[in-house]
Amino acid sequence: MEHARLTRVKQLTQVQLGERLSVSYQAVSKWERGETLPDTSLLVDLATVLDRSTRIRPNSVEDGYYCTLTHVTKEGHQP
Repeated sequence: MEHARLTRVKQLTQVQLGERLSVSYQAVSKWERGETLPDTSLLVDLATVLDRSTRIRPNSVEDGYYCTLTHVTKEGHQP
C-alpha cells in the first residue's frame, strides 16, 4: 500500500502513526498489509500526518467514489 511507503519516507513507526491517529499499531499494520483500510473518518488526519492532501474522485469502475492521498506543493500543484 502507498501508505506503507509514505510512513517509511516520513520515518514513522506503526506505533508512532497509530498514536498520532489514536488507533492501535495493529490497525496500522493491517492497513500496510492491505488487509483492511483506514476508516474514512481518519483520512484527513492521515493525510496531514503524511504531508498529503485528500482528493475525492469518481470511481471509474463503479458508481462510487474513492479517495487518494496526493502530495501537493505549497502552491497547490502536484510535483
